[in-house]
Amino acid sequence: MKQFLLLLCSILAFGSAFAQLSVSNKGALISIKDGAFISVHGDYISTDAGIVDNTDSIFLYGNWINDAGNTGFNANAGGTVILDGDAQRIQGNDVTHFGRLDLRGTNNKYGDLDVVVDEELLLNDKEFSLDTNTVTVTNAALTAVTNIGDGFVSSLENGGLARFTNSTGEYWYPVGSSLGTARYRPVMVTPSLGSAWVYKVRMANVLATTEGFDTEVRQPTICVVNENYYHRIFSQTSGSNPASLRFYYDDVADGAFENILHWQNQPQWEDVGTVSNIIGAPFSTLEVTNWADFALPAFALGNVSKPFEVNGLDEFCFGDTITFTIDERFVGYQFYNGTELVQDSNINTYIVNTLNSGDSIWAIGVDTTCIAYGSGSLLTAWAVPVPDAGLDTTVYFGADVTLQGNGGLDYLWTPDTVINCATCQNPLANVFEDTKFLLTVTNEFGCKAGDTVWIYTSPEIDPREVLFIPNAITPNGDGANDNWNIRNLSLYPNNEIIILNRWGSEMYRQGPYTRNWDGTYNGTESPAGTYYYLIKLDNINEVLTGPLTVIR
Repeated sequence: MKQFLLLLCSILAFGSAFAQLSVSNKGALISIKDGAFISVHGDYISTDAGIVDNTDSIFLYGNWINDAGNTGFNANAGGTVILDGDAQRIQGNDVTHFGRLDLRGTNNKYGDLDVVVDEELLLNDKEFSLDTNTVTVTNAALTAVTNIGDGFVSSLENGGLARFTNSTGEYWYPVGSSLGTARYRPVMVTPSLGSAWVYKVRMANVLATTEGFDTEVRQPTICVVNENYYHRIFSQTSGSNPASLRFYYDDVADGAFENILHWQNQPQWEDVGTVSNIIGAPFSTLEVTNWADFALPAFALGNVSKPFEVNGLDEFCFGDTITFTIDERFVGYQFYNGTELVQDSNINTYIVNTLNSGDSIWAIGVDTTCIAYGSGSLLTAWAVPVPDAGLDTTVYFGADVTLQGNGGLDYLWTPDTVINCATCQNPLANVFEDTKFLLTVTNEFGCKAGDTVWIYTSPEIDPREVLFIPNAITPNGDGANDNWNIRNLSLYPNNEIIILNRWGSEMYRQGPYTRNWDGTYNGTESPAGTYYYLIKLDNINEVLTGPLTVIR
């Protein structure tokens, strides 16, 4: 009670010396217990190792000034300090460890040095502006930081909101800035491990370039880096504890973003890789999981060019002409075969007929601000067949000739109007004029190639080269070779056939021959043996002779 009376006297004495009433403990202990509270309509000033043992509430309408050389409070007491005035500041030479810090009243609240909150930070709808300082919440409970509406922490340089974590839950970082265009763009940090850790977040409400993270220094595939703001995220514990980082943004006010970028490596802005993108209101979100690289703190939203397909054949026949095509959405196109640039132009197609197995065609689409990569795959060039249509041949007008095809599995002859089988390897052709035949063969890979052969016609051909005259028949009634069939005899219509026995006696005569001698004489079977034929070709004055054997 004596200390409290001294305090009241101190208040009155301090108030008479200055225009604004203030409370100063001047080294004393202030104890607030059992539902009690104090309301200070002025500044609170702590000096000379003064301390507050608070388990309830202090309503403060002025500034908090700690020059006591300590943390300001009994660390085990907790209690709440409610900043309920206008544009209040936390000041002094010593960092205060508040139990619960509750921001109310009007206008922003300011931290002119670092601030520590050991229980809860209640931002409500207020901006807590820290300049280059940090407010650290040491309570690792997920609910240790709350806001109503768009209350947020703002800071400059490496200041921000730091939170102790010890679980794999979602830790809320309500950060923003009223510098320039007011923005509230929070971040959710979800640690991958439940060990004790500290993460700090700041929203920088400026173009990243102005703070040393040049948005023009970036991966070539990055088309857009957010020009309005970026975030700094720090992992303040040595070692590595990956975390999922979820960025909240307004896709109407900020722009539509699809990627998260990080300042790293060279250093430069680089795409963090696969992210989840949820469009919503008032915020959309982009999230990267298990992020572990906090060596450099800068993160920004952006857009990375989408990869595209290079359309063309992956398998083809050697020597084929192949056209590779890219969608027409770029201003320039570069085609590569492996590492070799083979075409650089504004044409979105690449035509080539010299590809080999193992080649790989891929492409780059060049835009005004970025490039996009087109996927490629190893190409397979199948061997083509080597067809052989045979040698050019001269035949008598209308004579049958066997075409000789080789070199493939499947065959196709054209023209097919004068042959008996267009898809046979060795078809029979019957020509009355010079004819060029094209043979197309297909191999086991489906590759095709062609060869040609000429069949010429001439009336000067020796009939022995035209006619096919069997030298034996087997008239046994089996339907095979029962009659003497002279092929191409119809080319010599003025013909006569005479068959003699070995004594020279005539056995058979017919003209023109109708291909029907069956080895009989006057209706009686002739005995097996050798006979002789005479073929008279009256239209060319030729007589052909030779033996003919009857086999029974």
